[in-house]
Amino acid sequence: MEEQADDERMLWQSLAQLAVGITHVQRGNVKGAFTLFRRASIRLAHFDTPAPYAIDAAGLVTYADALVDDLAKGVEITPKQLRPHLVVVRPP
Repeated sequence: MEEQADDERMLWQSLAQLAVGITHVQRGNVKGAFTLFRRASIRLAHFDTPAPYAIDAAGLVTYADALVDDLAKGVEITPKQLRPHLVVVRPP
């Protein structure tokens, strides 16, 4: 039971890091965004897909890694890029 609580805590922490990374991009803090996206990616990589609550952990890792790559290259991040898909979308 304690392991599940630790896993869930890691999930919420990684999602918070992703959100704060997005906020850093919006405010022009590239270094802060880069750091938080990397941390979020590392933590999210520990989850199977879908993670609890149908969170698309693998998709979010790909998302965070792509933003890290773009930031490292100095690519301008568009507002559309700052809208990740959080859950696994299943066909109806």
